[in-house]
Amino acid sequence: MNKKIRILIVEDEFITLDNLRESLEDLEYEVSGTAMKANKAIDILEKKDTDLVLLDIQLKGERTGFWLAEQIKNKYKIPFIFLTAFSDKSTIQVAIKTNPSGYIVKPFTKASIYSAIEIAIKNSSEEYFSSDTKKNNSLQDTIFLKQGKTYRKTQLSEIQYIEAFKNYLEVTLLDSRHIIRSTLKEFYSKLPESHFL
Repeated sequence: MNKKIRILIVEDEFITLDNLRESLEDLEYEVSGTAMKANKAIDILEKKDTDLVLLDIQLKGERTGFWLAEQIKNKYKIPFIFLTAFSDKSTIQVAIKTNPSGYIVKPFTKASIYSAIEIAIKNSSEEYFSSDTKKNNSLQDTIFLKQGKTYRKTQLSEIQYIEAFKNYLEVTLLDSRHIIRSTLKEFYSKLPESHFL
């Protein structure tokens, strides 16, 4: 079944948090939760119902956004995007070490949020399909398929069949169809053998 991308917002300014939530809903994403502190974010991540995190670097409490980024990278293995007012060289150098999927400098626009999320989801989906991560990724039973202007998380078990048209594929699910740019051979080589023939 197709699901909207579920995003956790970790932001310690209430007005910014509220604006982010509104922007995400306008862009047809779902908000899996909101947190002003790292500990609350961990509680939400433990529910395993988040696909991506928008993460402020400066948070209330002892633990920073950098600390939380390391937890997301090492334990939860989902993409995260820094959203911060800091654009100085030293902050960016520390951020790079955590390997974020994006870095947005406040004030943000709806367009910058949308583009960063879509790129992060696309790259995350491709990372899942790489031979090194395919067996260990937490998203091993799902795939992100483009639907309209956004990506939707789809269970692999929902795929009925895949039909090739030169460099494009039509992926047929129980309730919808999706066109993606790929050859059948390339796409098939990236799928779990236990699911497809």
